[in-house]
Amino acid sequence: MQKRSGFLLILLFISYLVFVVGSWVLQPSWDWSQWPLFFSLLILQIMTYAYPLVIKQQRVILSLTVTLPLLYTWGMVAELWVTQLAIILATLQNPRRTWQEGAGSLISAGWSSFIAGLVYTEVRNELLHYPFSHINTISSLLLYVLIYLVLSLLIHAFLEQERIRFSHVLFLIPFHFLAIVLSFLLILVIEELGLIGFLFFAVPYLGMVILINTYEENKLANHNLQTLYQTCFRFTSQLERERVLDAVHEAMAQILPGNYYSIHLVDGEQLIQWTGTEDHKSTTVPNGTIRRIPLGKGVVGRVAATSKPMLIYDLFELLSVPEPIEEEAQFRSMVAVPIIGDGKVLGVLSCADSAEFTYRKEHVTYLQILAGQASVALLNAYQFGITERRARYDELTGLFNYRTFLQILTERLESARIEEVPYSLLMIDLDYFKKVNDTYGHLAGNQVLQECARLFKGSLRNPQDVVARYGGEEFVILLNNMEQEEAYLWAEQLRSVIAQTPIQIPSTLQEDGWHSIQITLSIGIATYPIQGQVGSELLRYADRAMYRGAKQEGRNRVAIYA
Repeated sequence: MQKRSGFLLILLFISYLVFVVGSWVLQPSWDWSQWPLFFSLLILQIMTYAYPLVIKQQRVILSLTVTLPLLYTWGMVAELWVTQLAIILATLQNPRRTWQEGAGSLISAGWSSFIAGLVYTEVRNELLHYPFSHINTISSLLLYVLIYLVLSLLIHAFLEQERIRFSHVLFLIPFHFLAIVLSFLLILVIEELGLIGFLFFAVPYLGMVILINTYEENKLANHNLQTLYQTCFRFTSQLERERVLDAVHEAMAQILPGNYYSIHLVDGEQLIQWTGTEDHKSTTVPNGTIRRIPLGKGVVGRVAATSKPMLIYDLFELLSVPEPIEEEAQFRSMVAVPIIGDGKVLGVLSCADSAEFTYRKEHVTYLQILAGQASVALLNAYQFGITERRARYDELTGLFNYRTFLQILTERLESARIEEVPYSLLMIDLDYFKKVNDTYGHLAGNQVLQECARLFKGSLRNPQDVVARYGGEEFVILLNNMEQEEAYLWAEQLRSVIAQTPIQIPSTLQEDGWHSIQITLSIGIATYPIQGQVGSELLRYADRAMYRGAKQEGRNRVAIYA
């Protein structure tokens, strides 16, 4: 970047040196009696560069509309310096353009005007000796246009070090043709009516530019809103939190410009940067690391703390934010809005770009619409998660409930038939549990159930083993790839551990507070495939083994179905 800037400065200095010397050598004689018209054309050229047509988000400058009348009336030197001044003022007026872009435009337009102007001047002087002066003038101007456009294209490609895009050339041809027609019309009305003719031309011309740009802006806004509606519909129909965030991140990248899109979620007094799912990694988090940002720090932290959006135009404004974070300091423009739901901030959506003045107020609006829909989708996903958890898990112990266990059992036995692996099912009953409730109260009974559930879950060998609350004080454990004898030894170890582990419980029926008690287990075992082929059989046989082989034989023991 620094090398390119230095190269542009040297080239610009050499260019202006050549332009000044060339202008002095040519020493044009200007007719200052038409100075009001000259300055009117200067103002029109400045406006042409400052407010170009924007078609399909591409800038189209109809500079030839003013260039040819200037060239025809005052010669190449006047046209050269009017165009240079117009580019300088337009660049200063537009904060989104960098000085490098302005310098490139000055060099490209300057050399194109200078060389094409020299050819035009020489050819026109030669053609003065021939009849059909109007045709000769038109021919000279068209030759100037051809040389000017070709040189502009080549110089721009050289400065930007990119190939000539012929699709872009084809896109611009109709507009250059329009500019040539308008320039000849302007020459005609100026010759006939002078300054009055210029005014008759300039007002409709500027009105045309305004109307076309307004139409294109509305067209782009409608397109963005349609895209916004479609993407919002996609993620509001999602019921999983991670899928919602995936869709929101994708929607931000589709609708908003920039090279950085981020979602931060509030977690207490800090923000956690969302990293994305495996099939949709966030581009904002290097190597999957999680960024934690305190509320009030940096742009996103400030947005979360104040619940207000922020629009950052340039680096100076970005660095003025209190406690800027390193991640944000590498960008030049940024926009961030809060995700608000149920009256509180849920997170922050932010976009950033390496160029200044990328974002405008409409981008804040787009992001606010996304944030509003994202908050609805996240709250829906949260409620769905609660409902789904209640449907799948036992609320007291956090283990799978009976219905979920039956689904898992059916699926595991189907895969066991294919893989030919054994499964052992343990039916577990807490001995004398009713006595705990009667002696210490139901809160104490709940405490026993929760502690036993924790111990059962901690005893599992691997994620393939499953524990669930069967009902009341009964639990079931499904042991993957375990034969009956091995299951018996494992169950004996579990029974022994529980029997030797004191459980602290509160007492609501006695005055002396907390108590330490010990619980014993009665366990029945049934194994697939030797004792049952389907889940209902295994449950029935394990239950029968638990009652007949363990409880009726004195409790606190393990029994295998026979």
